[in-house]
Amino acid sequence: MFEPCKQLEAAEPKEIPDLIPELLKRVRMIWHFSKFYNSNDRITNLLNKISNQIIQRCKAKINVDDMLDGDVEKCIEDLNDAIDCGKRWREIYDRFQDVINTSENKKWAFVTNSIFASVEAFVQRCS
Repeated sequence: MFEPCKQLEAAEPKEIPDLIPELLKRVRMIWHFSKFYNSNDRITNLLNKISNQIIQRCKAKINVDDMLDGDVEKCIEDLNDAIDCGKRWREIYDRFQDVINTSENKKWAFVTNSIFASVEAFVQRCS
């Protein structure tokens, strides 16, 4: 589980969507095989942590000083990258959930409002 997490920790917002499928596969393995960690609450908390890390990576890229120093276009580009990253995280998650729910008996049904509330608020602020 550590390698995808390390990659996310250092990723630029444009790179994050490519990392999400592997992260979700690892979470799925935990959900499917772990005797301790496979409760809905624990997996939801893990997915929340992924959301929070995505927000942190996007925030780290957005530099308000760029705007104040006159490089407004760079700041707008960074904000647009953050918006796209947040939206793609949700889209990839939804597709992943659909695939699991059509292929397995055990349903992937976590409280998405909890998982994506902070991401959606962040995307709205960036907009």
